[in-house]
Amino acid sequence: MAWETINENVTQQSDLTQQELEHALREWARGVYSQMAGVELLIKHGRAVYPRAPWIGTDTQGFAWIDCESLITESGAYSGGERRLFAIAASLIDGLSIRLNDAVTGLDHANARLVLDAIATAAGFAEPTISFERDPQAPPRS
Repeated sequence: MAWETINENVTQQSDLTQQELEHALREWARGVYSQMAGVELLIKHGRAVYPRAPWIGTDTQGFAWIDCESLITESGAYSGGERRLFAIAASLIDGLSIRLNDAVTGLDHANARLVLDAIATAAGFAEPTISFERDPQAPPRS
């Protein structure tokens, strides 16, 4: 394939549905535990993966990928806890350096569980080895 065609495919973003986008990102990360963990963390978070997100690259062939630097720099409208979760995901996907003690501080229960699941996945476990029950006194996740 000529370079011009590749460049044209990348610059013309496709209009993937939510389901197609999630599938394409999982395909992109397949086979690399840490990338799979980071992608699943973002998908399961529920607000980070959506069509035309500025940190998700797509092309006209239906391929998709995460631009981790954009994920960090373009996520300013999200809460501090969500930005910390994104930093953890970026670290898993692309090896961006973070201070884990800073990143986990202030995560709510639901996001902390997502992060623990992602770390277990990155370590090669299909299912986390520990299980947490939802605190019945915890406020509902919005």
